[in-house]
Amino acid sequence: MSYIVLLVAVTIFVCGLLFFRIKKLPFFEPIFREDFSEELKPFFRMNRCKYRATANPRHKLLPELKKIVKESDAKNVNVDIIAHKFDYGGYTPTDKWYTTLVEILKKGGGINLIGGYPSEDKLECLRELKELGANIRFLTEPPISHLFVYSRESDPTFIWFEKEHKDERATCIAYTRYPNDKDAELAKDYFGNVWRDGTPMENPQV
Repeated sequence: MSYIVLLVAVTIFVCGLLFFRIKKLPFFEPIFREDFSEELKPFFRMNRCKYRATANPRHKLLPELKKIVKESDAKNVNVDIIAHKFDYGGYTPTDKWYTTLVEILKKGGGINLIGGYPSEDKLECLRELKELGANIRFLTEPPISHLFVYSRESDPTFIWFEKEHKDERATCIAYTRYPNDKDAELAKDYFGNVWRDGTPMENPQV
């Protein structure tokens, strides 16, 4: 009897999935908190988007970043990153995230990195990235939303968006591979607007 009930349940579930697939209806809709701004909501409607409530970026984003390093045309790769205050482990000399950024620069790739003013110990690592050719800017107010976009020959091929990133965990994540033109334009415009508000690292105060 239990096998029959299980079979019926599985059949209903599969039929439900097929219905959503045929009708091209979204099976999972993003859930927005009341404080989620309108300008950020489009990130969660990107083409071939995947939604996650929470994740550790180094388990998902770092492998994507490392793929860039393996490409023979790394000199044509550009990485745009909106971070927080660089106060987590990702900007320490031995961290895999940091060493991968260094490797991209050494292979001729470009990096644009912006975030809140860092602590003195993280500043040393950022200085090394700058010496290798990274463009770095700081914001008076650390950004809550984070963005990672890598492009090959100016065309974005991967977009990663986080609503928040605290204690090594990121929440409200959306990411897509090979975004369509609309998705790509959204990411480039959002990064460009934040970038224009930043102060270059050459500022004497830093």
